[in-house]
Amino acid sequence: MQKLLAHFTDGKIYKPMKKLLAVILFKMLFILPTFTVAQTINLQILDSLTNKPIENVYIYTNEKKYLSVSDRNGMCQIIFPDSTLITHQKDAYISHVGYAGKVISLTPSMSNHPAKVLLSPKIFELSEVTIIFPNAGNIVQKAIENISKNYPSLQGDTLALNVSFIFLDSPNSKIADFKGKVALTKDENHLLAAKYEIKNDLINDSFYDYGNEISPSGFYSVIFVQNHAPIRLFKKFDFHYDGMTKYQGNDVYKISFIRKKKYNNISGYMLIGKNDYAITYITYKIGEINKWIAATQKSMGIIYTNLEGYEVSVSYVEGIKGYKFSEGSINMLFNRTKKKQVLSNNTYDVSVKAIETPHIPDGLIYLNANELFDKK
Repeated sequence: MQKLLAHFTDGKIYKPMKKLLAVILFKMLFILPTFTVAQTINLQILDSLTNKPIENVYIYTNEKKYLSVSDRNGMCQIIFPDSTLITHQKDAYISHVGYAGKVISLTPSMSNHPAKVLLSPKIFELSEVTIIFPNAGNIVQKAIENISKNYPSLQGDTLALNVSFIFLDSPNSKIADFKGKVALTKDENHLLAAKYEIKNDLINDSFYDYGNEISPSGFYSVIFVQNHAPIRLFKKFDFHYDGMTKYQGNDVYKISFIRKKKYNNISGYMLIGKNDYAITYITYKIGEINKWIAATQKSMGIIYTNLEGYEVSVSYVEGIKGYKFSEGSINMLFNRTKKKQVLSNNTYDVSVKAIETPHIPDGLIYLNANELFDKK
């Protein structure tokens, strides 16, 4: 001490000065250790289930004072400018919207290596949601009630159709082959039809043996929406709502259906407009039916017609006067038997399409539609 004092006094130490300098130096020696560098705490925040880093985790003091936020690697740095952690343990509050909050104690040892903090994901309990689907039967019933409004009658108007049907008998011999146009109209009591622009009109005599079972004019049934089985026999079907979809640019209900109980050999679906309840598409299949039709012939006795399969698809489009038939098809497979003997296997294929800008010749002779292909 004396040497140090002598250094500051050129080797001459006076007693009063010597005492003052000694006091100053003594205080300096005990004050200097209190001036320390800033302390840094490093944390890494991880998901407790996946062990993956969590970004945007906020760190606060117990007084809600912001300390730091984690980066994309889950790392966050907390800097203390004084020696708080030298003498005190400090709590930090960890917060993230998707995780349960946590309180940790910060200690000086955390300045050496990043301390890993695991957060548990929050479990969000959703309130029970009840979804009520539309009643399919009510939708179909409303569609039936709107048929007269959505599908105006042909009365006073004429529908022009491109028609093609092929009727094959085993072994693939043609009974009927027709490609041409049919004009369809109505009077007060009857549906009337006339053929024109026929490209091929082959109907051999054996066709008339099937007169009680099948007729080329059977395609008329698909043109009018009210003729389809799930519409005509509404109460004998079960309907199921299959959801909403788009058809012809409009929102439509998709409704599937099946014939009830033991008559469940008819099944399919239809599309019904959400806004106007118009039936815009319908398709269905009829399964196998034994002894579908019985016919008596002079030379052969009772002949049974057994239906093996029947498929129908029809679409309707919106026009100026409401909805109208657009196009449809029928495919039918059946056979004829006498007792247990199979006499023939038959295929009946029909396609029908409405002509948008029809040219119908003048002077056509209109017949009752059922007589259009009669033998005369």
